[in-house]
Amino acid sequence: MRKKRVEWLLRFLTQQINSDLYSGESNSYLTLSLQFYKEETKMAFYNHVTLMGNLTKDPDLRYVPSGAAVCNFGLAINRSYTDEDGEKKEDVTFIDIVCWNRLAEACAEYLHKGSPAFIEGRLKQNSWETEDGQKRYKHEIVARSVQFLSNGKPNQDEDKEDSDDESDVPF
Repeated sequence: MRKKRVEWLLRFLTQQINSDLYSGESNSYLTLSLQFYKEETKMAFYNHVTLMGNLTKDPDLRYVPSGAAVCNFGLAINRSYTDEDGEKKEDVTFIDIVCWNRLAEACAEYLHKGSPAFIEGRLKQNSWETEDGQKRYKHEIVARSVQFLSNGKPNQDEDKEDSDDESDVPF
């Protein structure tokens, strides 16, 4: 209930300030109230990413000195669209994924290049400086959960193809 009142007050103050700006009048009291309100409420931030795509390479499982497992892999996300000329186009986005602990071990065990996966996590930006002094940035997703969208391990998929022989039918 309090949240709805706060949201209403914020919308009301914003509308009042905007209407004063369009009319040429200035209501410094409303402007100060809105600034004070925003500082007092400490606006929350939300960092949540949901992606679905195919792995671009086999997962790379390592262990850090503390003993925690870390798994890195790439995810390709395809997008199909029609351009202004009516021509169908394909666009691919490549994203780096990082998994930790038991999730890392499960990803290394059950995923392989080409596996479809549904990833939920948070966006993280890494930065470093090169030898020539240039600042570099890289974004990656730190996974909280990974849904494996294919069945079994890579070897099991190959076994299924071999068992499709009609001579194996029992009747």
